[in-house]
Amino acid sequence: GINNAPGMGMKKSYIYKFAVALLMLCTPLCASTAQKGSSPVAEMLNSQKEAKKLDGTKLKIAKPFIKRTPMGIIMDEIHMMIICPMDLESNEALSLTKEAQKVLQKYNRVQQIDDEKSTMDIYIDTPKGERFSEIVLYNTRPEASIILFVGDFTVESLIKVGEASEEERKHLKKNK
Repeated sequence: GINNAPGMGMKKSYIYKFAVALLMLCTPLCASTAQKGSSPVAEMLNSQKEAKKLDGTKLKIAKPFIKRTPMGIIMDEIHMMIICPMDLESNEALSLTKEAQKVLQKYNRVQQIDDEKSTMDIYIDTPKGERFSEIVLYNTRPEASIILFVGDFTVESLIKVGEASEEERKHLKKNK
């Protein structure tokens, strides 16, 4: 059976296609592990006693409030969120700030907002294709907090949130 090398090539390409299909199936599974809060930011926030994790029913209850923010545009793509307020006067917040700066180096900063109303950095995890699973809002003003949104996001949806946020800030400036 050594002479049927072409058949062997067929078998290899079949295995290769199967492996690719398996990887594609695995991607949503791998992405869903992040939803369980095993990402670097989720782990960091879950260790904070002030952090509030919203998923399932809690997230449904929070929906009307989120809808009033630019994130409301992608509400249906959010599976879980963690809100962690930071009291910048406390030692805990200082260590959290240090840890956050270290952890967020693994993420991509996509926008920095610094105007008279607020200071905020927006990070996402590394997109796989057009999709990614985490958005981190790191606020230092007016109230210091870190908010993690976990879900199934597209680059396009992030652009829409950015546009809505831009509009909201223009509107707030006009109505001062």
